[in-house]
Amino acid sequence: MLTDRKLIQGKLHDIEMSIRGILRGFGLKVGPTTRRTSAGRIRVLIAGHSTLEAVESSDLKGWALAVARRAGPRKPRVALARKLAVLSHRMLSDRTNFIAHKVAPAQAA
Repeated sequence: MLTDRKLIQGKLHDIEMSIRGILRGFGLKVGPTTRRTSAGRIRVLIAGHSTLEAVESSDLKGWALAVARRAGPRKPRVALARKLAVLSHRMLSDRTNFIAHKVAPAQAA
């Protein structure tokens, strides 16, 4: 049981560091936080950045909530952090802008 707890704590720390790295790519520094204050601090930083606000209110949130309903509350954190890392990497390599809500292609009649 103690080993599992340490593993989960390590994963949560990895996720926090991943989010910090993603935000640093946008020029934002989280600074020193505790486990309780880190989520609020990240929300404050995102609130002042238009691209990150679009990501927060996008289809990604709905996707993460669907994963949470299926798999529990911990897995979507890891999955969303990974998905954001992939998206930010693709945006940087393609030099494209983030589109918050993808328009569904018109279905052929």
